Amino acid sequence: MKKTERILFLLLMLSIFSCQSNRIIFQNHDFEKVKKHNDGLVLGEILMIIDFQEAIIKGGVFCAKGYVLSEESSGKLSGVSIFIEKGNQRKLLYKTKENGYFEIKVDNFSQYEILRFLLTGYVMEYYEISTLLEEKSNLK
Repeated sequence: MKKTERILFLLLMLSIFSCQSNRIIFQNHDFEKVKKHNDGLVLGEILMIIDFQEAIIKGGVFCAKGYVLSEESSGKLSGVSIFIEKGNQRKLLYKTKENGYFEIKVDNFSQYEILRFLLTGYVMEYYEISTLLEEKSNLK
């Protein structure tokens, strides 16, 4: 990510976190409750750990950052592809850096169906967006 893009992302995150109303903040346990594996895309046997450091929705925009790690070695994974999907359409959002770090921003998040993490050699992880949003709204 270029320096300008990183600054814009940080400004967006600051504006989202500074406003107290109409936002949903996610914790790691929110994602863990709805995490699923495989669904026909078996790329390996090792599990990934998706460690969401920050995740929030405000005004339909989903912003998240965190790390992807190997459950086997606890090492950070580079090159993990992060996709958003609706029906048979898949859009690449990000590939993790060499330190396993990711930052994603998705406009109109609720219009999508799946947030997916893929890396050859690892069990594919995905989150059904409607279930994630439903679980979080039940906690209010």
